[in-house]
Amino acid sequence: MSIPATVIAALIGAVVAILGFVLNDAFARYRARAEWTREQLHATTKKLQEHQRHMKREVLNAPRLPQESMRVIDAQQFIDSYD
Repeated sequence: MSIPATVIAALIGAVVAILGFVLNDAFARYRARAEWTREQLHATTKKLQEHQRHMKREVLNAPRLPQESMRVIDAQQFIDSYD
């Protein structure tokens, strides 16, 4: 009892078609996830850049200490300044 070649070819063709469908679906899901991840990364990067710009503005606009407060004094001068 031998199986005709056309039946074997049809079975192989069906298996290949099913495998192709499954792989195509899996690849489509992979591409969709990659695109979503890329969009999320882009959005996060934009938020981070905006935060960095805001922090830089905050630092540049911070009040400055007078130069006199930057000088080094010894303990006795400090005590004398409060007398």
